[in-house]
Amino acid sequence: MENRDTIGAGYFSAKNATTDWTHFSAWIIYDTILTPDTMNIVAVSSAQMDMHPNTTMYLDDLYLDYTVGVSEQDPATGISVYQDKETGRLIVFCEFPSAQNVSARLYNLSGLEVYSKERETVTNGRIVMPYSDLTPGLYILAVQHEGKTFTKKFLLGFK
Repeated sequence: MENRDTIGAGYFSAKNATTDWTHFSAWIIYDTILTPDTMNIVAVSSAQMDMHPNTTMYLDDLYLDYTVGVSEQDPATGISVYQDKETGRLIVFCEFPSAQNVSARLYNLSGLEVYSKERETVTNGRIVMPYSDLTPGLYILAVQHEGKTFTKKFLLGFK
């Protein structure tokens, strides 16, 4: 077994100094298919090449969406949900690149359907839905395609 120090990395960089709360997200780009047994998350307040003394960074509501112990037969592995806070939309990425008659339903944890799209045409593997009327919390997304239902639980953060 190969012993590696880093299997993936992601970053966010602000062009100017920020003095107020700033939302950011960083996608992790993996350079291997190895599954780690531990994970370290490192956050720094200034770039290594451009260190500024006395900088301070506060992290609040850190969220890591990571799946462990998934078998290849798990149908939900092909679905991911991205919350685009700038446009107020959820973007659902599916592994079927284009398809017709796809339905997507969103449920809160009480089982109440809070949003649905019927007979949607999926282009480029994406389904887009607004979320501005939803409160932050856990939700379950159910996507039906070719007689199969794919479900994904996700956390909807603050707008």
